[in-house]
Amino acid sequence: MVSEVTKTTKLRVGLRRMVAGILLLSFIALVVSVLQAGIVPERYLWIGLPIYGVVTAAIIWGLVSQKRFGNIHTGVLIALGVVALAITAVNIYVISTARAFDNLTSSVQSRKSSYVEYVIAAYKERNTSLNNAQSVGILSADPLYDKLTKAVKDETSANQQALDSLAELKNKLESGDLQLATIRKANMPIIEEADKTFHDNLVVLQTIRVEGEAAKQSSAINVDKPYVLYISGIDTAGKISTVSRSDVNILMVVNPAKHSILLVNTPRDYYVQLHGTTGLRDKLTHAGVYGVDMSVKTLEDLYSINIQHYIRINFTSLVTLIDAIGPIEAYSDYDFKSYHKGYNTLNSKQALEFSRERYSFQEGDRQRGRNQQHVIEAIIAKLSRTENAVKLPQIAGIIRDSVETDLSEQSIKAIIRKQLDDIHPWKVESTNVDGAGAMEPTYSYSGTPLYVMIPSNESVDAAKAKISAYLQQ
Repeated sequence: MVSEVTKTTKLRVGLRRMVAGILLLSFIALVVSVLQAGIVPERYLWIGLPIYGVVTAAIIWGLVSQKRFGNIHTGVLIALGVVALAITAVNIYVISTARAFDNLTSSVQSRKSSYVEYVIAAYKERNTSLNNAQSVGILSADPLYDKLTKAVKDETSANQQALDSLAELKNKLESGDLQLATIRKANMPIIEEADKTFHDNLVVLQTIRVEGEAAKQSSAINVDKPYVLYISGIDTAGKISTVSRSDVNILMVVNPAKHSILLVNTPRDYYVQLHGTTGLRDKLTHAGVYGVDMSVKTLEDLYSINIQHYIRINFTSLVTLIDAIGPIEAYSDYDFKSYHKGYNTLNSKQALEFSRERYSFQEGDRQRGRNQQHVIEAIIAKLSRTENAVKLPQIAGIIRDSVETDLSEQSIKAIIRKQLDDIHPWKVESTNVDGAGAMEPTYSYSGTPLYVMIPSNESVDAAKAKISAYLQQ
């Protein structure tokens, strides 16, 4: 008959072995998860993991070794068990974090397949429908013209007319020479700005989606050399994939060796030649209507540089990001609304208001651009702090549905690995290009002059010089 002492001893041995086994399995899973995530700097891997492994092995050996530890006080074994369980909990947390980050980077919102929305509209009070319409206008300069004509044919049998501009389409629809108009949904705010009466007299009969051009394969970024990112802030909330005007146009010039960043703001109304177009220039913000690639290439032309990658955000992105990292300390150049000159603690809603306001300032959109730079500076400063740098995977997981980028999975991992390897605040400098306000016709809407900003060549040249200096090793 087995004595109670023997039963108790076997139970204790069994519990120790079970705790040791759980610790061993969690350590193996941790190693696999960390290596797969690919964000931990190599020096931590080759030094930290072996040391951590030795400590784990010692605890496991202490728990399962009956000969060596059979006579040691029970309190020591209990302490080893508690330590083993604590380390297991830490391992599980690291595993979940690593896997969450790995899922993020593998599902980052790249433009593998993008769609552009169009509306088929008619003039109000004419009783026009998709079935009885005799004519429908389509802009011949639309980059997706061929695909668009096929999509429109599926919706209406009306005779298709190729038109040269939004202004011509507007005139024909208004006069009755045209019964339907096919318009990029992103162009509707342009029409509203140019002629609100006409805009308000339109009725949307159908919304269609047309597949855009396939995204080019993104190359991996070299995080040890200077590079340029384009930050595009679109003027919508909700889905980041929406094609829209780009109201925020900031170049982030990163010099890893000097741990410094230059932010270059270009006003939304800057009167520039859209890439690949001739004739009339256009507002920079309208480049976003033709896709983020148009904005990138137009800015490359303006500053004579190569922009490696882009990051695209909207109103929802900003709110979500600041909700994830907590309040930021943003500098204000002026007293306005509830904000004072100097540093202000902003939550997500305040940061959005701070970034969007322009009517409180004499310089209007120029100052709005500076405030947007101040918000970005504050976000970078917050993320550079140790307590937030180690939370980058969780933060990234929260915002993954609010950001679109062509940065590859490998590039995102390399950027975060670089930051974890050197957790120091970044030195951030901001600069702006300037110009003079004017009323001019635009490429996107040639019929009616719109407010634009004629670039100051002197300020553009100064920005070019600063960019060039930051791109030097």
